[in-house]
Amino acid sequence: MRIVLVIFHVCLAALAPALRAHAAEGWAISASVADFTASPAEYYRADLTLAGPNLRIDTSDFTGEATHLVATTEGKAILHLNAAKRTYHRIDERKAAQVGEHVEAVQDYFRKQADKWKDRPAVEAKLDVKRTGETRTILGLKCRKYEIWVGPGNKERQVWIAPWSQAGLEKASFQGVRQLAVLYEKVKYLPGVTLTLADGASVSLEGVPEIDGYPVVIEHLVKGRVVCRMQLGKPKKTAVRESAFAVPDGYKLKWF
Repeated sequence: MRIVLVIFHVCLAALAPALRAHAAEGWAISASVADFTASPAEYYRADLTLAGPNLRIDTSDFTGEATHLVATTEGKAILHLNAAKRTYHRIDERKAAQVGEHVEAVQDYFRKQADKWKDRPAVEAKLDVKRTGETRTILGLKCRKYEIWVGPGNKERQVWIAPWSQAGLEKASFQGVRQLAVLYEKVKYLPGVTLTLADGASVSLEGVPEIDGYPVVIEHLVKGRVVCRMQLGKPKKTAVRESAFAVPDGYKLKWF
């Protein structure tokens, strides 16, 4: 029996490098989203998994179906996978950016036309990120409040930011989320992929990636009223397998 145990441990030692190659140290973050445009308000959860530049977000897609997003720097694309239907969409970063820019150009044209009809000069909506002196402790983290204004007198977001040191997370480890937030602005018009509130409005993250720190709470406002609230939990270290960022066998590519 002793000889068998020795052989078993020798085999484990030999396999250890291979096992480690398939799993890496990463981070797990639990997120919650509250949609106050619904009556009654609706609440959702999402689990974020980070490993190096890779990011995975498991969510219900706000439809009750198990779906998740995968973003990797190598593939230069976002994958949107549906476990119930065993299908996935591939969103190419370059093409998505082109679509987003086209939609924004069309919207900008109609905004300017509307200003002409109202006999007032068109004003470019300037993005302004303001750091306030207000602080608040959330989840044990001392956070500072930032406000994001788009155009004069229009506060669209308020964000509570904790220092990286308090969150226990290095800025580089969060880079995948920051990159996705930037790309999100280009694909937020694609149905079924990005967050859409009950009233049909899409949620913007513009300005948030510019703030240096861990975003604990992001609140979206319309005419001074909070319509959506996102909260990120404390990051926790976890082992992440490479397969978490791959398309499972049997999934079929689906076109929009």
